Amino acid sequence: MAFTAPKQFTSIDAALESLFGEDKKIVQSDRVFGGDINDAYGFTLTNGARIFMKSNTIKNAAFFQAEALGLQAITQTGCIGTPRILGSGTQAGTNGYAFLLLEWIDGKPPVKEYWELFAGQLAKICTLRFRYASFDLLYITILAERSK
Repeated sequence: MAFTAPKQFTSIDAALESLFGEDKKIVQSDRVFGGDINDAYGFTLTNGARIFMKSNTIKNAAFFQAEALGLQAITQTGCIGTPRILGSGTQAGTNGYAFLLLEWIDGKPPVKEYWELFAGQLAKICTLRFRYASFDLLYITILAERSK
């Protein structure tokens, strides 16, 4: 099965309008921590829906294309749950940025066997063969550059 690029938007407002309707706006923005490559936020919309956004500089917009393709590949395995990809794009302006919008998944306490379960799921993915030529290595290349 082929992987497809996520729907592209020219702004956060355009994305929200297309995905949720023109009267849906962000009423609360919460910073989400846990990584150090991208900024991450949980947004609450006027209808109460929650979505997750990752952002980076506009020049790194291709990061999110590669990530979306990777999430699609993981989803296809049926081994590990993944968030639904809502779309990506760029927000122009003085402090412009690239973004990836995903379904919000509420956290929950890990079960006692969490690491054993995760290891089994990851091992299963590693035994599968995907039908694709290659993934874009841009993300890995930029990470390597940052570590220098």
